[in-house]
Amino acid sequence: MDFRGFGNQSGTTLLLPGTACTWQLNFNKVVEDLAAKCHIIAVNYDGTSETRISTSST
Repeated sequence: MDFRGFGNQSGTTLLLPGTACTWQLNFNKVVEDLAAKCHIIAVNYDGTSETRISTSST
């Protein structure tokens, strides 16, 4: 899985995209606004990110 962090550290919100989608497709329009308010962790599932590289150890 690929994890991206944005924003400040005042609180954390985890963004999980829908099946077979990237976080960019689901949340790109709102990430900037959310990051101004809290820390965002956006996830790309294995096989869905642009790089297709898994950072998972399994």
